[in-house]
Amino acid sequence: MAVSTQSFSSLLRATLCLVVAILPATLACMCLPTHPQQKFCQADYALAGHVLEKTRVTDNRLRGRFGQFEYIVSIDRVFKGEGILGKGRSALVTILTSPGDSLCGPLDMELGDKYLITGSIVEGELQVSSCDWTVEWKLLSQQQKQGVKTFYGKYCTQCRVQSEMRAWSTNSPSSGCIYDPYPSQTFGAEDCQSLYATCLMQENESCQWYHRGNAYQDCIRRNHPYYQGVETAQSVNFPLQEV
Repeated sequence: MAVSTQSFSSLLRATLCLVVAILPATLACMCLPTHPQQKFCQADYALAGHVLEKTRVTDNRLRGRFGQFEYIVSIDRVFKGEGILGKGRSALVTILTSPGDSLCGPLDMELGDKYLITGSIVEGELQVSSCDWTVEWKLLSQQQKQGVKTFYGKYCTQCRVQSEMRAWSTNSPSSGCIYDPYPSQTFGAEDCQSLYATCLMQENESCQWYHRGNAYQDCIRRNHPYYQGVETAQSVNFPLQEV
């Protein structure tokens, strides 16, 4: 039976309306597995600070971007973005989240707690999404704190971290390091590279994963057999200080 042009147009409109109605419920934010050093280097700013206020955005001055939150944060320290934020300490900043789960927001940070927050700067506004590196400060490993303080930023332009989801590999390109989240993403194992390893440049100008102390080796052993065969002797003697 032939279908008239008018009937087909009505059916097409109805189908499109149904897709538009269903799409927001089915879409979800997708964040690629990324090493903290990658997140730090990709961010426009990185700071440590205490969350003082959280307010849902309902104001048209924000161009109708409803479903977002504004956080007021008291800065303890700025690790990246000093050109805009200054050196911080006790300064107050407003950080805007993304609107809703499908756009990687909003984040749920607890009032009064101290966080490491990284994100982007768009038209002078500090923004953060759930794909950025935002974590309660006390949950960071000492190696991560030292990376934020010194090593991540120092090697951003020299050592590129590359993510690859595959069976564990210790092979690294000469210009960077391969980050393999396979054990943690597939088996729920601890992410030993993220927690305890930093991509640093060697004297021969090649980049390699390094760690200090026993934390990395202990992590590998705790998560055996997911890291079976991984070399744990790799290390460099950089100072690990309280941050």
